[in-house]
Amino acid sequence: MIAQFIAKRILPEASPAFSRMTDMELLSIVSWAQRWDGKKVYDTAYSQVFPERQIKDAKSHYDMWVTAENPKLPMIVREELIRAFRIHMVTGRMDVLRLGAWARTQSIRFMWVGFGVLALILIF
Repeated sequence: MIAQFIAKRILPEASPAFSRMTDMELLSIVSWAQRWDGKKVYDTAYSQVFPERQIKDAKSHYDMWVTAENPKLPMIVREELIRAFRIHMVTGRMDVLRLGAWARTQSIRFMWVGFGVLALILIF
């Protein structure tokens, strides 16, 4: 609740770069937001976009998909996960992640500033 307040009041609006996210990252973030395990989100995404009779042909087993080297979802399933992501953005569930991303960016900047100050101290 505090993180949502800080994110809404202080941080600028941001939109995620879905093109840079892998399917596994997208699935993980949506499962975190839903508070479900990854398999349930995977099954739900497929059941939302495919009719029952086509699911067996279109969907591979979750364990096989996760252990693949570069797991890829069909584009329509990926779009369903993006839709779920956007729903959670509107409800404010993703504000915690936005605050975390901002803190990570700022901490990296502070680290480089600290290295610069340390180098100046050591040189002079």
